[in-house]
Amino acid sequence: MEQRRREAAKDLLKHSLFGFQAHDAVVSERLSELKDLLMATCGEKDQIGLLSENIREIEEQLKSRSERFLLESLRQFEQDMELLLDVESGDDADETEEDSDDDQEEMEECLKTEDEEMLCGVCCAPDSLENDPIVICEVCGVAVHQTCYRLAAVPEEDWFCHPCRQYMDSQDIEKSLIPTHELECEACCSKAGAMAPTIDGGWVHMACSMFLPELYVQEKHASRFQGPLDGLQVVCGMDKLKQRRKLRCCFCKKSKWVAGSCAQCVVGKCTLRVIGEGCLSFTRLITIVFFLLMAGSIWQRMPQTPSQIPWNRWI
Repeated sequence: MEQRRREAAKDLLKHSLFGFQAHDAVVSERLSELKDLLMATCGEKDQIGLLSENIREIEEQLKSRSERFLLESLRQFEQDMELLLDVESGDDADETEEDSDDDQEEMEECLKTEDEEMLCGVCCAPDSLENDPIVICEVCGVAVHQTCYRLAAVPEEDWFCHPCRQYMDSQDIEKSLIPTHELECEACCSKAGAMAPTIDGGWVHMACSMFLPELYVQEKHASRFQGPLDGLQVVCGMDKLKQRRKLRCCFCKKSKWVAGSCAQCVVGKCTLRVIGEGCLSFTRLITIVFFLLMAGSIWQRMPQTPSQIPWNRWI
């Protein structure tokens, strides 16, 4: 290892930095000391650190004297020194190279998995478009489209969903608020997910508020509603879901206040009913396949009145 460093040090002695003639005696002396130190520290484990400290002192002297033209050459020397001495000293690098490659592959695999699994928590679509990007909450990790979550703009800094924003803004988090992953949707009774505030201070999944026709949105005026979420739109109509809680979900078979309100198909006498966020995610997958097989039939049976289509209430 020491032999490799000596060979690298000899190459560095030929650097253009030592070819300049410094008129300042102090600077000239410090450059000579740097050359001597370069060869003297070849056996030291922290050779780069010792040389870098010496270079910092020379740099300060150059800035305060008339030899500022040497600054660029000094910085280039430091870059070349770190490259040559670090690579040429290579015993440790050789031992860790295989581990570094494994770590890099693992990181790339994790990033690839994250990209594949990044679905909008409202519409379940993976597409992040330029005019409708997917944003991810820095606290709970929920991903939502800008339009699905009704965001006026995407902030350049870290973004927080509504529950996490309230959680972060609270001055007494441990005592006054429930952790965001423990919040329960007032419509489907499922926990976590992309939620919006309700008029009575609770939370409801954005998807539930879109598929349950009794629910609607209104502005949250500061004069009437107090709290850290003043100015947001809130979901209203939770008191009108009593009858829907009696319906039986076609997938989980739960009803009668056990698992929340069911969303029912709006087409004619169709009896398909599903419970909010929990079963809607599974239902969406089935719907895609069903739509591909029965596209023509479904289109003929779809309601023609725009007010009957639930998502039109959000446009």
